[in-house]
Amino acid sequence: MATTDWTQDAGMASDTEVDNIGTFVDQAEAAATASAASASAASASASAAATSASEAAASAASIVPANFLAVANDLSDLNDAATARTNLGLGTAATTASTDYATAAQGALADSALQSSDIGVSVQAYDATIVVDADIGVTVQGYDADTAKYDDATANFTGTLQNGGSNVIVDSDIGVNVQAYDANITTASNTQTLTNKTVTDLTFDGSYVEEVFAVTGTTPALDPANGTIQTWTLSGNSTPTDSFGAGESITLMIDDGTAYTITWPTMTWVNNAGAAPTLATTGYTVVALWKVSTTLYGALVGDGS
Repeated sequence: MATTDWTQDAGMASDTEVDNIGTFVDQAEAAATASAASASAASASASAAATSASEAAASAASIVPANFLAVANDLSDLNDAATARTNLGLGTAATTASTDYATAAQGALADSALQSSDIGVSVQAYDATIVVDADIGVTVQGYDADTAKYDDATANFTGTLQNGGSNVIVDSDIGVNVQAYDANITTASNTQTLTNKTVTDLTFDGSYVEEVFAVTGTTPALDPANGTIQTWTLSGNSTPTDSFGAGESITLMIDDGTAYTITWPTMTWVNNAGAAPTLATTGYTVVALWKVSTTLYGALVGDGS
């Protein structure tokens, strides 16, 4: 802006006053210029603010709330929880309870953890009668270095034994000094079949039962091993053979209802006039047969006719 050229006229202000007025006018012109510049800047700033507000409003209008998670929902509004877990590397373990997994006390790995099915199989089930520490020295013997122990290597006991261990049974005594286990040994509640046994001074307290055997055929072996009482219904003329051992005997009951004959093995009849009996055709003919040394003997007991 051009400055005003002030000329002093007679009767007007002094030079100093003119200079002051000029300075004031210059300052006023500068202030007006500055004010105009400030107003222009303020207008530009207001325009920029209006533009930012417009852009912010447009941006806010473009936001879709459904595309964002709400804090209050605690992640329950995820579009696909399984996919989210996979992306986070969590897997299915994130949805199982902590009680589904082994604890440090149960095992280092889940597959080595104690299972309920192991109880009573691979581990001892609880039993109030199982010996515990408090029982030692009270209801069970505590450790004592002097207590006798069995030594597999020597098949004997070590330590202190009553009578020096002379009355303790060891493995080597079985079958020598004591009877080995035998399921067939007769007890008070079972029976036993004696085969090829020698019984000395046998006393029967009560009755005993003899085995009854039925002889068949026309050439049978008369064998006391079949039974000490034998019956024989003749089916034709017959020739029995001698299968007796020394000291063996049988009672033979012969039923001959058709008048068949018997040709006896070599033997000695001690009665019936030393002859073989004539067989009765009704009832039984009963004979006793026994062997002494190598001689077979016979006696007619009765013919039943």
